[in-house]
Amino acid sequence: MDAHAAPPRAAGHTVVIGYGATGGHAARAIATRVPSGFRMPVVVDHDVERMATALLDGFWFVLGDGADPTVLRDAGVADAGQVVIAVPEGRDVVRTTSAVRSLNPVATVIALVREPDWCDPVTRAGADHIVVADREVGRRLGLMVRRDPAGVRVRPAAGWDWAVERRPVRAAEVGRPAVACGPEVLAVVRGGVRHWREDPEVATLQAGDRLLVACTSASKRPGTPW
Repeated sequence: MDAHAAPPRAAGHTVVIGYGATGGHAARAIATRVPSGFRMPVVVDHDVERMATALLDGFWFVLGDGADPTVLRDAGVADAGQVVIAVPEGRDVVRTTSAVRSLNPVATVIALVREPDWCDPVTRAGADHIVVADREVGRRLGLMVRRDPAGVRVRPAAGWDWAVERRPVRAAEVGRPAVACGPEVLAVVRGGVRHWREDPEVATLQAGDRLLVACTSASKRPGTPW
């Protein structure tokens, strides 16, 4: 595997494995809490485009498979204090967690899983904390909603009414990845099954897909289901 901009060693740093939307948000949130003079998080991902984004965001980056011990050594996982695992596939979360633990038995490992069924395998592989994406997003939505005759809407602090709309994929979007269709796109519904927009199962949009998108009440078309 190819290591790019491999960082100098420094005990106690944080490694973020996976720089998709979730991993990127995690790395930037961690960076805002790094005291002056301390090292920024190290990012690991196999995707060259995400590598370029991470470098522009100011992070050290190691290019390669996050479950490869050689790549993890280049990222300094053996000396890390915390490791955040934000890769999309449950089996890859297990592989990555196991590889991290083989190099560092004491770091705090936080792993994201899409489905609760992966909690037990990831815990057995060595994760200290697990975030279940569906459960966490649902919990936060549930805490934020109010019910009124118009349906259920999410009300942000700024006072705008927000809603989640389900709409068909547009002709211009067919063949494109969901993440390229705007930050308001949350998920893809294909064959009655909802997939998060980064799910490889919906790597490119197809005619007949439906998108779950966040929108303000001003932009939501009357009578549109969500």
